[in-house]
Amino acid sequence: MRDYLNLQLTDVLQRIAAVPPGVADRQGVLAPLTDREQWLRTRLDELALADLAGPAASVLTGPYVDSDPVSPRPAVAAAAGAVTGLLVAALLVAGLARRMTRPDTERA
Repeated sequence: MRDYLNLQLTDVLQRIAAVPPGVADRQGVLAPLTDREQWLRTRLDELALADLAGPAASVLTGPYVDSDPVSPRPAVAAAAGAVTGLLVAALLVAGLARRMTRPDTERA
């Protein structure tokens, strides 16, 4: 690829040099050639940067789908909810029992 781009760049530079200075529409002739030259130089720079960066990342293991869902697990969620509900109910009953069995000292 680099050799091809270098050949194209050499060809474009020769065409630019071959344009006579006395041509009436010199800018019209040179504009596409200079655009092509800039494009070729940009691509050559990109290739040089790609060489510096090293090889691109590659996929080592193909994608796969796990047959069992990881989350949510309804049984675990139901058990956690039941334990939490029982704990809240037990604390509520203990608090009400203590309140009902406490002697009333404020009346006397």
